[in-house]
Amino acid sequence: ARRAIALIPRLTIAGLTLACLCRDTGAAAEAIAQLRAALEIEPDHGPALAHLVHQLQQACDWAELEHLGARLDRANEAALAAGTVPPEPAFANLARIEDPANNLAVARGWTGPLARIAMLAPITIRAAAGASIRIAYLSNDLQDHPVGQLVAGLLARHDRNRLHVSIYSWGQDDGSATRAQIRGAVDSFVDIAGLDHQAAARRIRKDGIELLIDLKGHTQGQRLEIMAARPAPVQATFLAFPGSSGAGFIDYIVADRIVLPPEHRAYYTEQPVWLPHCYLPAIAPEPTADAGTRADWGLPADAPVLASFNNGYKIEPVLFDAWMAILARVSGAVLWLHRYNDLVAGNLRREAVLRDIDPARLVFADRPDRAIHLARLSHADLALDTRIFNGHATTIDTLAAGVPVIALRGRHFASRVTASALEAAGLEELVTETIAEYVERSVSLLTERTHLGSLRRRLRGERERLPLFDAAGYARAFDAALIAMAERYRAGQKPGAIELRANDAS
Repeated sequence: ARRAIALIPRLTIAGLTLACLCRDTGAAAEAIAQLRAALEIEPDHGPALAHLVHQLQQACDWAELEHLGARLDRANEAALAAGTVPPEPAFANLARIEDPANNLAVARGWTGPLARIAMLAPITIRAAAGASIRIAYLSNDLQDHPVGQLVAGLLARHDRNRLHVSIYSWGQDDGSATRAQIRGAVDSFVDIAGLDHQAAARRIRKDGIELLIDLKGHTQGQRLEIMAARPAPVQATFLAFPGSSGAGFIDYIVADRIVLPPEHRAYYTEQPVWLPHCYLPAIAPEPTADAGTRADWGLPADAPVLASFNNGYKIEPVLFDAWMAILARVSGAVLWLHRYNDLVAGNLRREAVLRDIDPARLVFADRPDRAIHLARLSHADLALDTRIFNGHATTIDTLAAGVPVIALRGRHFASRVTASALEAAGLEELVTETIAEYVERSVSLLTERTHLGSLRRRLRGERERLPLFDAAGYARAFDAALIAMAERYRAGQKPGAIELRANDAS
């Protein structure tokens, strides 16, 4: 990309490519510079504008976001009106706009062209009565990645008397324990990295997969073209993308009644499969590393420690106002954050100063080995969830470490995930409905430490009895959901809403 820019300085696509490479290495400053340069060359280049908005979010650089976001909204609207792909990726749209109707329109804009992909010939699988259901997962994240970490324990607990489980992966083998656990948990692990979309679809079809579960949705590196070819008679989306795919070729979305309440069904092209508790497979390992001391992490020994290890794009001005309001009212408290890239610490410390908060009260940490991260989380007193796009794996890890999380219940799937997890953890009292309530609940817990201590003890002492951490119960419910989807197909029924209740999975 640098060579192309040197040869042809006004080549917008080269600048965009270089910006993406910089983004992937955490070099946010250079990524933003390249995107600005691309827009100077071509001011109406929609993808460059969309990437710039998202990179500014990642860097917590908010000065231009309102203006640039309005430009991006207009560009999205113009593309959708013209029947072309909107410039903003569907995942970035979820993280910016808490409006399920808007999210669905953008997702449909991306999947619409895929519907024109040549589908394989219609397939009918006639399984013998009582035969195992051949299910498969499709992803490139089945390694030391949040998706791989969440799904590994589920794969190990599938009922192999009822299900034959395969994986089709195009991700690299990172040599991690997670990757090894996943490979050892399934009947078949097929590397499709060397196959194009149609060839991959034909391989899945040849293997007789009855139910194909996409673990990507509109996330980076997705291959929805494989799903668009309809390699399996029943297709579902799960876990990675917290919203509708907008795709007519995906039949079901695995959810729960909090993240996808019945009144939101109009915003989904898929039929809902409601699990009885939180849809996330919260099978987090026990910490095995030494947590060290608070001093080892630059934290005060005695003052309250608030934490939010979410990515930078999930933090926005309205939320940060609330966080600083909490610090202003809780003497000595510090906020422990993830240093996601080379700009986020400086930008957030500057924003703290603008809100009359000592920037030294923001403590930044790099992401260490996961085992160390899970152990060090215990040093936090209370976690603060993000607003428009909640913590997902981040929330599960935090609760598994015994740290309560304060959350806001939002208006779309991505902003309701932590509310679902907290209800399944018996902590409904930590779900708030307004920013004011979020601040007051946080301050109350931090100033009345007895109650906070009891919540922490409940999370640790009662963990095995909480639905959120009932790995075996979750797996039974998930298997029952898979079987229900397949049985509707085997009975000649069209996809329809499926609801699993707690006693259905016993």
